[in-house]
Amino acid sequence: MRGIVINRWAGAIALCVFCTSILVHAASRDVAVVVDQTLVRWQSLIANSPSNVSAATVQVTLLSNTLNKGDRVEMWAYFRDANAALTPRHTTCSTCRSLPSMNFMISQNSGTWVPVSATGPYGAPGGSLLLVQKTGFVGSQTSMFSESFNLNLIGVPSIPAGAYVGTVFMGARITTPTGLVHAESDPVAVFLLVNSQGSLTVSVTPAEVYWDIAHHNSLVPNNATNVGVPGLTLTVTWQVSGSVTTIPVYAFFSDPNTALSSILGDASIPASSFLISVNGANYQPVLPSGGSIGYKFVEVAIGDANRSGTESYQLHFNINLASTPLPAGNYAGRLYLQAEPVL
Repeated sequence: MRGIVINRWAGAIALCVFCTSILVHAASRDVAVVVDQTLVRWQSLIANSPSNVSAATVQVTLLSNTLNKGDRVEMWAYFRDANAALTPRHTTCSTCRSLPSMNFMISQNSGTWVPVSATGPYGAPGGSLLLVQKTGFVGSQTSMFSESFNLNLIGVPSIPAGAYVGTVFMGARITTPTGLVHAESDPVAVFLLVNSQGSLTVSVTPAEVYWDIAHHNSLVPNNATNVGVPGLTLTVTWQVSGSVTTIPVYAFFSDPNTALSSILGDASIPASSFLISVNGANYQPVLPSGGSIGYKFVEVAIGDANRSGTESYQLHFNINLASTPLPAGNYAGRLYLQAEPVL
């Protein structure tokens, strides 16, 4: 029979009918995500601010291989816990809260900031963000993207000082037009580290008070009321750790016996005669008490709701000369205002 070869070998018969060898090529769908760095840092945060942008950017490479133009390639950013994108670390603040994923924003290729708050195939519901969606190509393709990161803290009135940590994941997949997942990448972790620095500042506006002819309030000897002008606005701004309970603010002179001294050096006004009023309250002498550095005229109570914040106070000053002999002359002095956190 033509085309049939019969071979006998050790009792075995092998038949081959028009045999030929065939080399089979089979393509597969696959996808991978690669990043150039896995750590993003913030050195500080500002509560109630929409802009807390990290200086770091992450270059992401998306490698994909599709079989038909209907295949869809997607890349997502997501958190495993949408309620705790960033969590405080090593804090004694028992109720300091984590930051949810909706406060975490990503800008791709310098585009619009978008929160990680959508429902997606990865992570908890509400903790994903679709970064890339591509269709219409067949075969292998390499795509590169630049990701920037921001923490939008509008509606977050207080951020305690301390360290916050989290992990955002990058994942990709290939689906058919019917939604069947044919390939999925391993997740790539980008670690997030925030060092929210502690800070405490006091400032006054303006920074000078006058008793003189130009302001129509020259000092009157033997008079208990000599109000200086203008009044000042004191602003206290803080960001403290969970262990701080109060922030007192003190007023003091370097030498309580010579709060103001004559330019000629022949007379002085003691701190006991120099009085301060806060927000219209009674005038009190600027004298240290209880071993403190000066007169405690303001004290901010700190709790979990105001680990960071700002407060302003109106200050007015009076020099009581009812029992202080004072020769005519020009006097000058420097009043110091200082705040300190108390644990």
